[in-house]
Amino acid sequence: MAYKVARYLLVLVAAASITVLAGCFPSSAPVDPPGTGTPSPSPSPSTPAPSAPGPTGAVPTDDARVTEIYITAEVIEFHDRDGAVVSTFDYFQPTEEVLYALTEVFGTAPVSEPYKHNHGSGIGHTWDGFHLTDPSYASAPYAPSHFVGVTAESVHGVHVRTIDGIAIGDSAPEVEAAHPHESERFTYPNGVELLQIFVGTVRLPDQEAAAGVEHNFTVGIYMDNPDGVVINIGAPTPNFGA
Repeated sequence: MAYKVARYLLVLVAAASITVLAGCFPSSAPVDPPGTGTPSPSPSPSTPAPSAPGPTGAVPTDDARVTEIYITAEVIEFHDRDGAVVSTFDYFQPTEEVLYALTEVFGTAPVSEPYKHNHGSGIGHTWDGFHLTDPSYASAPYAPSHFVGVTAESVHGVHVRTIDGIAIGDSAPEVEAAHPHESERFTYPNGVELLQIFVGTVRLPDQEAAAGVEHNFTVGIYMDNPDGVVINIGAPTPNFGA
């Protein structure tokens, strides 16, 4: 059976200049591996996000209590040192609420800058190793209000991982062995091999059920060397296909 998918791949490249790529790609045509893409950034300079009171309706957080952030295909969870959930944020609530909460937890405002490339535009908010993308277009339940991308195991003292414990720096072979049916490998003409693993799949409403199309969100785990380590985690990663 022919298999057709479309994924939004969140890739953070170049530690000194982070740009988010968000696009649709079939399984037979993977995107450029991390660090090799050439999106067209906005000429606007980077500026720190202003400090401001929390927006109306924001979930209060206590940054002294939050020691871990867990990423799932549905929510971002803040946990304390005992593992208890302090706050939960989904991908469709106002981005300002999530931005405020992350600023409180990390203890510093992000660097915020516009981005623009052939798959869209918006505002990217970056802490060291953590990126919150606010695209210019959002429409529930298929186009989230924001995405997250992670490139560090710990951000300002807060550990970040998937809900099943995968973190930046974990062994790629071990993660692949634990998720054999969710793993995909691609070899590029230049010989670079990319490993992608999609975990924590959640089913979305199907608009095209008659055509056999499923709509899912997953958490994307990315490695630019299948024998290396996890370098990027992104969510939610849409997978629309059959």
